[in-house]
Amino acid sequence: MSASINSHTHYRPAETLSELRQVLDLQKNNLPEALTPQEREREGFVTLRYTLEQLGQMKLYCPQFIARDKDLIIGYALCLHPELKNLVPQLGPLFEVLAAEGFTTADYRIMGQICIRKEYRGQGHFAALYHRLMDSVKPLPLLTEISLNNKRSLHAHYKLGFRKLASRQQAGNPWEVVIWE
Repeated sequence: MSASINSHTHYRPAETLSELRQVLDLQKNNLPEALTPQEREREGFVTLRYTLEQLGQMKLYCPQFIARDKDLIIGYALCLHPELKNLVPQLGPLFEVLAAEGFTTADYRIMGQICIRKEYRGQGHFAALYHRLMDSVKPLPLLTEISLNNKRSLHAHYKLGFRKLASRQQAGNPWEVVIWE
């Protein structure tokens, strides 16, 4: 059964450990190793594996938005304050690119990850979550990086209004750093 934005769908910052655990469950189901190559190509994927401790720290600095349909978390948008760059070592190369582009720790926020439950995709939840997050960080720009192997994510970000800031390579994998201002 297909779902859509309705009166039961709510977007707000995550508040409880239970909600953060549901975020991690949704994340786990969308990591590359949990998906077939066809699913990765068609549906996209998330690349970072956050921990409950990391999400708890991130929540202290920036809101971690969730989308709920009744009691089910159907999506999330994670935000990372640059002061926490050492909390997620995998993002080190991104922070190097941003430093080379002239960004300081006070003048931007990082989109740490966004994910929508498979049966809720294509119905506006991605944009709704992003807009909540963008409103919470204004007037600062929001930056993220996207694997060029994740065509669905790249397309969705450009459709929303992100633009390319830089490109980078890591272990033979191409990444695009994008910005929303």
